[in-house]
Amino acid sequence: MKILQYLFQKRIVIVLLLILVFINLFNENYIHFGINKTVGWAFDITDFSPIIFLITFYSFILIYGILALSKKETNMKISIGHVIVVSISAILLENRNAGLLTILNCLSVILFVMNIFKSLKQKNQSAHNSR
Repeated sequence: MKILQYLFQKRIVIVLLLILVFINLFNENYIHFGINKTVGWAFDITDFSPIIFLITFYSFILIYGILALSKKETNMKISIGHVIVVSISAILLENRNAGLLTILNCLSVILFVMNIFKSLKQKNQSAHNSR
């Protein structure tokens, strides 16, 4: 239990990096590469959900990494929920279910923002109470 508490409160960035490794290992086509001759773009613009997922996922890793470096703890329940939603979204990248992926992206961002605010509020309250 202490390992889970450590991972989800202090080092959630490690859990997200493991999910990223699994995305790269098992999901072969999470981005379409190629050249569209009409406009010269190197990705398929018909479905933005996987692109939005990957952009938000990399920003989650970056900001959770900053929190880990600043030694701030995240809320364990919200972190577990966030990892579950991100894992389901990573699985849905293969299926190309854009509607459900969009809903899970929104839920993931909401959980992420809640987790960040709770971790910053918790740290500020503990600093304020120690004065």
